[in-house]
Order: sequence, then C-alpha cells, then structure tokens
Amino acid sequence: MHSKPGFNQPAYASIYEGSSPDHQASVQAVLTLRHRFEVIPDYRFVSSLPALHIPLYNTADLNVIYHYKEHLALSATGRNLLQPHHQEFTGNNANAVGIRRSYFGSVNWTW
Repeated sequence: MHSKPGFNQPAYASIYEGSSPDHQASVQAVLTLRHRFEVIPDYRFVSSLPALHIPLYNTADLNVIYHYKEHLALSATGRNLLQPHHQEFTGNNANAVGIRRSYFGSVNWTW
C-alpha cells in the first residue's frame, strides 16, 4: 500500500503504508508415492512489514498422507517447520502475534 500523490494525511499513511508485504511467494507440490502414500510440501516467503516492525519470514509445512483404504486416510502434518516461531501481524493492542511450529495428526473417513 502506498499513498496517492498529493494525499496529505501523515497519520493515515504511517499506520497503513508498510503494513502489507511488498513480496510474497508460495510453492507447493503434491507427490503421489507408491503404496498409497502422498507427500505435500509447502514453502512460503513473506517480506517484512516495516510499519508493524515485523521482519520477513520463510516457513514450510509438510503433510504426509497414507490412504489406508478407499474411504480412510491417516495423515501427519507439521506446520511452520523452519523456525520455532515467527511474527505475521499485530493484534488489536499493537502487540506482535507469534505463530509457533506445530504438529498434528488426523484420521479422515469419507463415505
């Protein structure tokens, strides 16, 4: 976000300019392996938010799925795996909100 030429409200500009990233990138693949396994890596890059004092970050997720039967799948997922935590935005009280690394599993049954 950038102010239009001639826009003269410094308070507005200082709050909103620099509060969205200039650059973002995401790369995801879906790899179908033998024996009913599927692996889904996901990499993300987001540039800094200078107005919010939030540095750039890189992170990645990984999802491994085992299709046990036609209607039953088991999965293990890791999120934000490249660092223990990172900041993405600020909350209503202007404190930075941290996103932590996490792991979880799931069982999906469809009919």
